[in-house]
Amino acid sequence: ARKDKTTSRPSLRILTVGDGDLSGSLALTRAYPGATIVATTLLPSYRDLIRSYPDTAAKIVQELEKVDVVRIVYGVDATQLHLDEKVLQLHVVENGGSPFDLIVFQYPHLGY
Repeated sequence: ARKDKTTSRPSLRILTVGDGDLSGSLALTRAYPGATIVATTLLPSYRDLIRSYPDTAAKIVQELEKVDVVRIVYGVDATQLHLDEKVLQLHVVENGGSPFDLIVFQYPHLGY
């Protein structure tokens, strides 16, 4: 983790996986406003997400999209994170380290 230039709080690069209606990612965004990137990945498309969570998802997506460091990536298979180009492009790996400080596995669909 690096220090955020605007606060004394360390900035975190966070990846969430399998976050249902994205409420967990929204909570992380609120808890760590200085995060350099909060990326959330979902297996369903945007349309399928809204169908699955009609009462909450659209509002949460709208709020997350207002935060410039948040990236929502649809169509990501949690069992193939290491091969998914969309995930690999989210953040450049610095000095051979991990692209994320924290990876939060909510309840990703594992395909069975």
